[in-house]
Amino acid sequence: MSKLQTKRLILTLSIIISIAIGIGILLYTLKQNINLFYTPSEVLNNFEENHSNILTKNIRLGGIVVPGSVKTNKQASLNHEFSVTDNKYNIKVVYTGILPDLFKEDKAIVAEGKMQDKHTFIAQTLLAKHDENYKPPKLKNI
Repeated sequence: MSKLQTKRLILTLSIIISIAIGIGILLYTLKQNINLFYTPSEVLNNFEENHSNILTKNIRLGGIVVPGSVKTNKQASLNHEFSVTDNKYNIKVVYTGILPDLFKEDKAIVAEGKMQDKHTFIAQTLLAKHDENYKPPKLKNI
C-alpha cells in the first residue's frame, strides 16, 4: 500500500467510526427522552414481576376514564378519584388538583405519578387527550 492509500484508509475508517459514535449517542439520548405510557394491563403484569421497582418509579398510566367512576371529595373539591381502563383491567387513580378542561368520562387520559399499591395510582399530573377530529367549540358548527 502506498502512503496515499494508507491515508485514505485511515481517513475513511475515522469517518465511519465518528458516524457510528454519533449515531450511538443520538439513539441513547432519544431513548432517555421517549415518554411512553403504560396501560393498566401492562402495569398489573409488571407489578407482579417488578414489585419494588414499579412502586418507586415515576411512570405514565394511560387509558380511558371509566364512565361513572369519577368522584370528587365534597370537603376538598380538588381531591378526585376515578378509574382508568384498557377494557381489560381497571386501576383507580387518585389526583389532587384542577382537572384539565378536556377531562371527561369515557375519554382518553395520561396520568403521571407513582403506584401506591397494586390497584391504586397516585397522579401528580393529568394530561387529557382528544382525537384528531377535535374542533374548538366556536368552530363546531362550521
